[in-house]
Amino acid sequence: MDDFRVKLMTLAENLDKEELKKLKFACTGKVSKQRSENATSIEMMELLEQNGLVSRDNCTFLADFLHTVHRGDLLQLLPGFIEPPTLPPSESLPFPKQERQQNNQDDNEMRRILSNVAKRIIKEWKMVARVLRVSDDDIHCIVHDYNSSILEQAYQGLFKWYSLNRHKTSVDLLESLAAVLENRGRKDIADDIRDHQI
Repeated sequence: MDDFRVKLMTLAENLDKEELKKLKFACTGKVSKQRSENATSIEMMELLEQNGLVSRDNCTFLADFLHTVHRGDLLQLLPGFIEPPTLPPSESLPFPKQERQQNNQDDNEMRRILSNVAKRIIKEWKMVARVLRVSDDDIHCIVHDYNSSILEQAYQGLFKWYSLNRHKTSVDLLESLAAVLENRGRKDIADDIRDHQI
C-alpha cells in the first residue's frame, strides 16, 4: 500500500462516529447516498477517491472538511498532497509558490472576517445564510452539529457560503456579503466590510 493510502487510512481510523456522520453529510450530492449510508470511515475514503473528491494532487475537499470539524491534528496529514507534484526545472508550475502563498493569505483573511461578522449577526444568522443561498438542509445540519454555540452556528453558516463560492475572488465575495447585510438593515457591518474595518 502506498504512502498516500496509508495516510488516508490513518486519517479514517481517527474519525469518530459523529465526524463520520458529518463527512457523509458533506458528501451529499457528490457521493451516492446508497453507497455512503452504511459505509465505514475507510470505505468513505475509497468513495471520495472514486468520485474524484480526493487524490494525491488535490485534497482540498478533505482539508476543508477537517477544518470545519476542528480536526487540525488530522489536517496535518494532508499538506504534502495539496501541493502540486514536483516538476522538472524546465517546466513551470501551474500555481507559482507566491500565488499559493497569496491564496492561503486570502483564505485566512476571509476566515477572520467571517468570524468577526458572525459575532455581529448571531440573532439573524439563519436569515442571512438563506439570502446567501445556504440551503435549509445545511442550516438544519449546522444547528444540529453546533447546538451548544450560536456563535459557532453563525460562523459555520457564513463559512458554508464561503466554501460554496471559493471560485470567486475575495473582493467579489466581500462585496456580495456587504450587499446582503446592507439589504437586511445592517449597513453598519456592510460599511465596515467595505472600509476594511472588520
